[in-house]
Amino acid sequence: MGEKFEVAIVGGGVIGCSIALRLAGEGKRVLLVERSDALGSGASSAALGGIIVETDDFCLDSDGLGNLAEHSRSLLPDWVEGLSKRSGVDVPILTTGDIQVALSEAEQARIEDVLLPRWRGRGYSVQPLTPRELADKEPLLTRNAVAGYLLSAELALEPRRLMVALATLLETEPNVRIRLNSQVTGVDADSTDAAITLSDGTVVHADTVVVSAGYLSGDLLPEIDKTIFPVRGQAFEVRRPGCETYPLNHHCLAIIDDAGSEIIAYAVPRSDGRMAFGVTYEDRISDSYITENGQSLIETGLGLLIPSATTWPITRRWAGVRPGIESGKPLIGRIREGHRMIVATGHYGLGITLAPVTAELVSVLINEEDGDRVTTERLETCSPARLDLGVSASLEQVG
Repeated sequence: MGEKFEVAIVGGGVIGCSIALRLAGEGKRVLLVERSDALGSGASSAALGGIIVETDDFCLDSDGLGNLAEHSRSLLPDWVEGLSKRSGVDVPILTTGDIQVALSEAEQARIEDVLLPRWRGRGYSVQPLTPRELADKEPLLTRNAVAGYLLSAELALEPRRLMVALATLLETEPNVRIRLNSQVTGVDADSTDAAITLSDGTVVHADTVVVSAGYLSGDLLPEIDKTIFPVRGQAFEVRRPGCETYPLNHHCLAIIDDAGSEIIAYAVPRSDGRMAFGVTYEDRISDSYITENGQSLIETGLGLLIPSATTWPITRRWAGVRPGIESGKPLIGRIREGHRMIVATGHYGLGITLAPVTAELVSVLINEEDGDRVTTERLETCSPARLDLGVSASLEQVG
């Protein structure tokens, strides 16, 4: 490939694809390199699809990340609608909200004492539900639930459908060249040029390189190798017999203490009668195999949260690997001051949620725009400069 691109993006998940589409729409010539045989075939398509800004611990722990995620969630409906219209791929969004369910008095006390003050402190709309009100809203939930809390602003969608829409647009975008089944073995940049090296020895030059290769980004950038780590997540999908619309009215989450083991029981309904259910968080496991223990934990959670769904046929089981980072704050910014290398990774379980704002911030960096105070704060929240990398990252182009 003798041609030079304005931007070369390493990684074809939801983050890389969103950045590529945004930059191509601005008229830039983009190369998108993905190691697998399809865009979004890794963690992006494996996600359950909840846009749960208000129930994410990392967002609640950090005002900066919480504000960033709230902004991205506000962008998401119009962003998805635009993708759907342009691609012809329908990507329904469930807008009825998320219900956090307490299955014990101890969990109810935790939510009341810990979560409810934090939700209200951030100005979130929270509707406490009695067992009867909960049963009216979600008749399929267990009658053992002692309380529910409706967070009406939370959204959900099907990530695989989103990735089909993104891939469809990118494949027909004249400003984008996609290279699949291509392993990037090296990246390099200085103040005037950037390049990626492929496993076949090909070197591709670009004005800027963006590394958005998920948990594998550290293999290319030694500065963050100890910061980003894999987190395996397992899930499965069931179908409600005779149902051709959402099998639940909301997406529903319960944190369950099962004989000392924590189970995260999370149900995300699809618009055609299917329901995704999970999920596990298995730190520093980089394979995408499903395991008997992981699937058993999820099945236990399903039985405790939605007992009747244990009889629904299982249509799919899967696992994916998230790019973990201890703080939960992704890395979005320049690794080395003045160099033409940008990283966009470490989104943990917020990849779908943060895709629109990540593309927005990378665009600001590449275009060297003068950002307002809020944009600068968002970049500072995600800046690699917050880490002790032995190098500095610059925000001077937005401040």
